[in-house]
Amino acid sequence: FFPNSVKLAGDGLGNFWILDVDKKGDWKSVFYVCHDPSVIVKHSDTLAQFIEHISDFGKNGSNSNLEIIHEKTGMEIWSNDNGFIELVNARQSNDLTLKDFALSLPDNFVIADLRDKPNQSGFAWGKFGPNIDNVRRHETELIWGIERNIKKGLLSKLFG
Repeated sequence: FFPNSVKLAGDGLGNFWILDVDKKGDWKSVFYVCHDPSVIVKHSDTLAQFIEHISDFGKNGSNSNLEIIHEKTGMEIWSNDNGFIELVNARQSNDLTLKDFALSLPDNFVIADLRDKPNQSGFAWGKFGPNIDNVRRHETELIWGIERNIKKGLLSKLFG
């Protein structure tokens, strides 16, 4: 999901906050990468804002942005809003960046687009299984293509 990133912190349960770094080495947004539920949440716009959120956690505990994302937002994204755009809709979009990216993906993909989304936005990457080997990230934008497993019928499973 983040080919160039810096791990900033972990919660001791296998979840991490990472700093996204672009191909030029510029520091971008901070994300909360969670495995249970399997979601990615935009946590902070910048590293400086993430540090402010850590300070806020020390002052406000359960009412802080950090704690809300850690305890509530991931589950809300998983339960209520998967955060995906169907490929057919993206391919018809007036947004040329989204459209071009969608056209580059195989038909069994969905798209997650976090460009210009506020903190606490995200997507439930685990809805399509644990295999993230075929995730594709746009070269410069916060757009991902995630492979949707194609359900096979009994005969296909038996005979390939």
